[in-house]
Parts: sequence; structure tokens; C-alpha cells
Amino acid sequence: MTDGMCTLADVNAMRDDDFIERFSGVVEHAALVAASVWVYRPFRSVDHMCCTFSDFMDRLPNDGLSGLH
Repeated sequence: MTDGMCTLADVNAMRDDDFIERFSGVVEHAALVAASVWVYRPFRSVDHMCCTFSDFMDRLPNDGLSGLH
């Protein structure tokens, strides 16, 4: 990884705590979302990773969404 950039292979190789630290800001610093998405690795593409984040959010009940800022 250079200049803060990483490849999909880097992402797929990340330990859970590294993934959570790196991607907890995807949803307003919601580490829970990043932790939940990490288990779906390996991602086939960046699109697959983005869709996984979106799908997780779409499946949350309304009261789960209210806990996210």
C-alpha cells in the first residue's frame, strides 16, 4: 500500500481490525457496519465490496438505522 491507497488484494488480506479501522468511516464512523461487512471477503471487485456495504445497510431494520449517525 502506498499513499493511503490499497488494492483489492490488500483489502481481502486485511485482518478484521485493520479492515474496521480503514472502513469504519464508510457509514458515519459506524465500525459495526465495517465489522459486519468484513466477513464477506474475499470481494470479487470494488463494486462487490460497495454492494456488500449497501446490502448490509438495506437489510437493517429501521431501529438499527436510527442507531447510526
